[in-house]
Amino acid sequence: MLSPSEEPFALFFYEAYKNKTTWSDAELHRFIDEFWLIAEKSLELFFTSKEKLFNALQPHKAHLPYSLLVKLIYLQFIEPKPKEEVKLIVDKQIKYFFYLPQLLKVFPDSRFIVLTRDPRVNAQRKKLRNLNSGSNAIYLSALWKNTYNHVHYLRQHGKAVMVVRYEDLVSDPQATIRATCDFLGISFVPEMLKTEGVYESFLSYQENKLEKQHVDHLKDFHSGLFTSINTDKVALRDNEIDETVNNKIIALTGPLLKELGYELNGSGEGKLSINDRFQILKAYLYRPLLIRFYLHIPLSIKLLIKKIRKKKAFVP
Repeated sequence: MLSPSEEPFALFFYEAYKNKTTWSDAELHRFIDEFWLIAEKSLELFFTSKEKLFNALQPHKAHLPYSLLVKLIYLQFIEPKPKEEVKLIVDKQIKYFFYLPQLLKVFPDSRFIVLTRDPRVNAQRKKLRNLNSGSNAIYLSALWKNTYNHVHYLRQHGKAVMVVRYEDLVSDPQATIRATCDFLGISFVPEMLKTEGVYESFLSYQENKLEKQHVDHLKDFHSGLFTSINTDKVALRDNEIDETVNNKIIALTGPLLKELGYELNGSGEGKLSINDRFQILKAYLYRPLLIRFYLHIPLSIKLLIKKIRKKKAFVP
């Protein structure tokens, strides 16, 4: 199994290249430059080189339909992994919730694993880690609702969907991963539970490609990956969240909370203020409105935006 980094390139290139099947060397080089440019994050950590990508695509240039193009690109992620062992590709990307109609066109036979977490705990943990520190709990809970409501879309379209609660994953990882393997049609092996040291080993393999400052940042940001699975941060401590805020979140997300198997632990009678409603509107503008708008921007405009942003990032 291969899980590449979160890059929604397969959707961004679809309209421009969905009908293309034959390529010249020049066209492949141009496409690879576009792929590098449109990347949402630096490709240095998780991806191979431009030269190796070209060498993977070039033998297929006489017949390289979009589906094969995408699969070959996926196989260039996580360079040290033996690709001959890959039988399943798992593309983890939270934005896909807002691109489901397009996603089903590109990957009509895909299965969906939805990993969720109690929005109240999620908001508090992000606050403690200074993630979205300028956002309040109502904003984050509205983002959560806007995102996970899309489980209904998948079910309505008859797609295979498995909902995995983060709380269950860390409380009973073996049972949860076994069930996930059954859903995917692959065999469970005990090594899947041995997470400690895996990311650290991968960083060591790649650190010669990265600046030390970037490596240190990754180690700090993903510090949880350096320890074994534990339940230290699963639930809120007593009085960790204000009762009024808790009831407002329940009022906003209650039906979906229950549908996903969470206890409400409150009356849900919180009255939303004008500022709360502004936060809900702001969340809607960011997800789904802005994300969907970006998808429909022509590829040439996306590339131009990326070129301008990356040029600014490198101004001395």
